[in-house]
Amino acid sequence: MSVIKNIKQKVNILQIAGKLGIEVNSQNKARCFNGKFHKHGDRTPSLQFYPETQSYYCFACSIGGDVIELVKTYQDCSTTEAIKMLEGLI
Repeated sequence: MSVIKNIKQKVNILQIAGKLGIEVNSQNKARCFNGKFHKHGDRTPSLQFYPETQSYYCFACSIGGDVIELVKTYQDCSTTEAIKMLEGLI
């Protein structure tokens, strides 16, 4: 099994979001962390998490993806760095 496939099967995107400091509400929504797209802040939760597909999407800035993309975007790091971080959590 590939490392990426293993990560995607074993990690929970909501738990990873919490570990990153993203406050997800009971409707699986959060304020977007991508400040360069929200010059005045994200006043309403634009970031939607989809646990059933282990993905996310921000309706304000049109970013989204899987758990690896979430870590990459939030930490502003490479794919390799995101994978290493996630490997440390499984």
